[in-house]
Amino acid sequence: MARLAPLLFPTELTALPQNYGQRLPLFDGSAEITTQQHVDKLIVFIDLEEIDEENAKMRIIAESFSEDVKKWF
Repeated sequence: MARLAPLLFPTELTALPQNYGQRLPLFDGSAEITTQQHVDKLIVFIDLEEIDEENAKMRIIAESFSEDVKKWF
């Protein structure tokens, strides 16, 4: 049986865009938007902010979760 490993970030993290949190779309799991709509918004956000490094993308995705979704994650 395969075991899942924890999410690991590299020791050197790429800087995130300044004040990105004010523009970051959040997902709380409510029925207002679907998970696919949230992913689509995140893709647009990542493209607009010109985020290229994988470690920065992973952190942005994790930070886009709120409320029950953040607890679950």
